[in-house]
Amino acid sequence: MARLELIDYLIRDNSLTQAQAEIIAMVAGLPPDPQLLHRAAGLFMEIGDYQNALDQFRRAYQLDHNSLEAAQGAGEAAFKLGRYKTAQRYLQIAVNGGRTQASDILNTIELILSSDPFRQNLPAQQRLHRTEQAYEAASNRLQSCMNSHGNTGTSNGTPSPLQKLDQQRQQLRPKLRRAAQDPDLLDSIMNFAFDVEETTDQECGLTTGIDRALLLIGRNRERVER
Repeated sequence: MARLELIDYLIRDNSLTQAQAEIIAMVAGLPPDPQLLHRAAGLFMEIGDYQNALDQFRRAYQLDHNSLEAAQGAGEAAFKLGRYKTAQRYLQIAVNGGRTQASDILNTIELILSSDPFRQNLPAQQRLHRTEQAYEAASNRLQSCMNSHGNTGTSNGTPSPLQKLDQQRQQLRPKLRRAAQDPDLLDSIMNFAFDVEETTDQECGLTTGIDRALLLIGRNRERVER
């Protein structure tokens, strides 16, 4: 109990490195009890240590396959790590068991996996289709965001970040069909889509649907589990 109180205090004090060390020490002495492991995993989630959270949620689920909470926790931790296939597997278990609150994340993951043009062994035509889909989604999001901002430049007359992206959009449109044969062009189109989603997320609020999927692919592009 004293250690848990210390951990809670350290988290409230934002002393996360010390809190992490205490949680790790606590876990080392825990018996194979799924409820205790679930509690430890939740503490790791609180401090943003998603890898250790995933490990403990997995241990809890392996000890108790009826624990939908552990399955959902493992899915959410894997999602934070960009390990989308792992997240999909655990969240599907949770949703199938009736934990419908996991559905939103599961839907986002399915969009990510069906929208990512960088997945291995993807046929060239499908890669092109996903690139075009990303371009169109980003273009629509950009236009909507520009409309809400009044499509004006900066105070000194230079183009705004949104206007610069719109110029890029116009330059890329005639080149779309060549993307399947030109990996560099595919990268340029996807970088445009990622930049749009990142900028509009800041300028115009949270994204949903395919826009959120593209935002997360862009943020995790180096470590996405494909």
